[in-house]
Amino acid sequence: MLKKEKLYCSRIEAHPAVNEFKNPKITISPYLPIPGYAGPFGMSYLMQLTKILIDFHPSNTIDSLPGELEPPLRDQKFAMQASFCVGMGCPDKRTLDYLGDFDFDVFSNYTDINFETGKPEYGLPFEQMNCFCLDVYAVLHVERIDGQLRMKLDGFEIVDIRPQGLEDAMECYVEAIMRLSILPKLRIQLSDLVFNIQNYVTIEPTPISGDVPFNPSIAEDTLSVFVNLNS
Repeated sequence: MLKKEKLYCSRIEAHPAVNEFKNPKITISPYLPIPGYAGPFGMSYLMQLTKILIDFHPSNTIDSLPGELEPPLRDQKFAMQASFCVGMGCPDKRTLDYLGDFDFDVFSNYTDINFETGKPEYGLPFEQMNCFCLDVYAVLHVERIDGQLRMKLDGFEIVDIRPQGLEDAMECYVEAIMRLSILPKLRIQLSDLVFNIQNYVTIEPTPISGDVPFNPSIAEDTLSVFVNLNS
């Protein structure tokens, strides 16, 4: 949980409409619990998406893909690049030692505060965020399967984390999230792309054929969907 913008890892340059409509710039989340600690305090943390780029074949928006993704970008593929910053508000050692010696079980006998909820109620004090930023890349394509348009992940890479085992473990976890949670929610039923105009004209996706080998098609920096007009 973090509200003070001056403590963010990266300054938020929001579109003017965000301020005009008074939309929030951040989402407030609960404090991060400390495993095995029974007190009411948790850690303040921050996660920011600072940049995102989408590049359709042929690649000319993203400067260069990591070697692990076998550049250049191949036919009918598109790439994404995102930059994330993560910060942790770390308290000084004196504060941690003081709280570590404090008996909250005894204290709770004289107050109405319940310290057994398992959810931190207060943030540990800190002066600044300890931040690090990561660049992540993904290569994807679109398929038509069982009457649906689906995005499929071809490759995923987090850049320059050491040791190598930590990078592999993080990539494995994030890739599982993308394949099992994010991408399945982005499926589109082809039947939802069929429109009737007052029963005179029907607009529907063009079937795959020798004339239209890919639909949708990713080429010439464009994602294209071909349709038929039937009257």
